[in-house]
Amino acid sequence: MKSTLSRLLARKRRGSRRYRRVLASGRKQLARLNHQIRDILHKQTTRLVSTLYARGVQTVVIGDIRNIRVSADYSTRLNQKLHQMLHGQTRHHITYKAERLGMKVVLLDERYSSQTCPACNKRNKPFASAGRSPQGRVYRCGCGFEFHRDGVGALNLRRTYLGSGLVVGVMASPTGLRFQPHALCSSAGRSHPAV
Repeated sequence: MKSTLSRLLARKRRGSRRYRRVLASGRKQLARLNHQIRDILHKQTTRLVSTLYARGVQTVVIGDIRNIRVSADYSTRLNQKLHQMLHGQTRHHITYKAERLGMKVVLLDERYSSQTCPACNKRNKPFASAGRSPQGRVYRCGCGFEFHRDGVGALNLRRTYLGSGLVVGVMASPTGLRFQPHALCSSAGRSHPAV
């Protein structure tokens, strides 16, 4: 969007009527996109917090990634994605909406949470073998544990918050989780193995 706008502006004489019209059109389109992003962010965080509140959750644990951009030096594309993440705004929305309902919000360091196996506590890089690219969003450990990498991070954050070595009980799968193995949601009628 911005690159198209700058290409259009390069062909116009600076200060001309057409230049000002293209500039105004670009600002209008960018403002519309920003409003849509804000709207989606509010709706998602409201739905998340209200679902947690309805299920009786009293504490919301959020991974603290505030300093992730300080040492980020990956590819140009990945650096841009990291810098465009809305993690600060998302954290702020979840925090004030949860506290308004009487829930407690805790920030925990998220380092290595998606690389540590919840079953055997070994740290595995999310790569199939040395020098290869990640194999999708699936976390595989040598002990046989297999799960979605985001789910592994959530399990490890939960374990860190509870302060125990084992996760007791079953944690419901995150909303929108597409990966199927081990993705069982807790219910009163079923018995689940503890992870």
